[in-house]
Amino acid sequence: MQSVYTSLTLAVFALASSVPAQDEDARARNVILFIGDGMGLAQVAAASYAAGGQENSAGLFFESFPVTGYVTTHSADSFVTDSAAAATSMASGIKTANGALGVDVSGEPAVTILEQAEERGLATGLVTSVPIGHATPAAFYAHVSERGSVDAIIDAALSDPKIEVLLGGGLAVDELSSDEVFASAEAAAYTVLRPGDGALLAEVSPGLRVFGIFDENGNRRLDYVAEHVSFESTEPRLVDLATAAVRSLSASETGFFLMVEGGAIDWASHDNEIGNTVDEVREFDAAIEAVCALLDGLGQLDETLIIVTADHETGGLTLPGPYRRTLTTGEIPSTEWSTGGHSGIPVGLWARGPHAEACAGRLDQTEIHGIMCRALGL
Repeated sequence: MQSVYTSLTLAVFALASSVPAQDEDARARNVILFIGDGMGLAQVAAASYAAGGQENSAGLFFESFPVTGYVTTHSADSFVTDSAAAATSMASGIKTANGALGVDVSGEPAVTILEQAEERGLATGLVTSVPIGHATPAAFYAHVSERGSVDAIIDAALSDPKIEVLLGGGLAVDELSSDEVFASAEAAAYTVLRPGDGALLAEVSPGLRVFGIFDENGNRRLDYVAEHVSFESTEPRLVDLATAAVRSLSASETGFFLMVEGGAIDWASHDNEIGNTVDEVREFDAAIEAVCALLDGLGQLDETLIIVTADHETGGLTLPGPYRRTLTTGEIPSTEWSTGGHSGIPVGLWARGPHAEACAGRLDQTEIHGIMCRALGL
């Protein structure tokens, strides 16, 4: 008899064996990597059921992508990875130690896909709902052995500013002040958006170099959906940051690379807060859907490789119920969490666009880098 895990894997990823072959020489104009930090399959399922009920056959928007796979996430020194090592795997195609950003196990810098794209003249951008110097976005531009070196990480982004778009929900600094960071961004010729400027994201035009931080209340992230209601938050949402980034980068005649992180999925899962976790997965999904609609309007959707995945699962989430009762529309399944940390459970992957077929089946995180590079001809 097949194990429960094997049966689930075959059921969820059956599409992988029937993906039509694509032209291996077809180059993608753009690549967008969406990372749902901490977003395991249980988080995806809970959000999908809450959105459409038990009979929600369509699922979330990104679940409609034609290619599916699953991803192993261990780091070089741990079965359970952290975000720094996991993001480095995707950014550079190597395994490194937990806590390390953009360096190999010897501490030597590893070239990232963002740097490769810039070298080839593509535009680049990073978007996150948490601090722009947090582990996941930082792995694409910083090279430090310790993710806690937050001032050095921000300095890496602004001292040699090749990245066209940097948009974050918050700012993590040590001895630097936010004013110093904003002054450095202005000196680097960015249009700077500060907390309270969220409405200006709608005015970001094609080709605009923009740096933005939007945390208005000191929690270092974009506010949860519930917080928007409870204290009438005026902070923007991830969809606003992501679509502004695409509008800016789409002006590049050579194409672009963009990473968008739903970072607060992880934060809510660390706190074992299922309501906020579900809301953040749905915010992440809404950003993906809006980006696809925008690309379609620009005539670039079918020229863009879009990959949706996670760096790891957080919380060891399971959905044990309800049993002998169906879910009602809008109801979140009953949940159990096994940890306040990360787990080693493989995560899902969904893809569409040129070279998406390479994402089918079982992958390790390090393989995502190569797929993106081949798609862009790097």
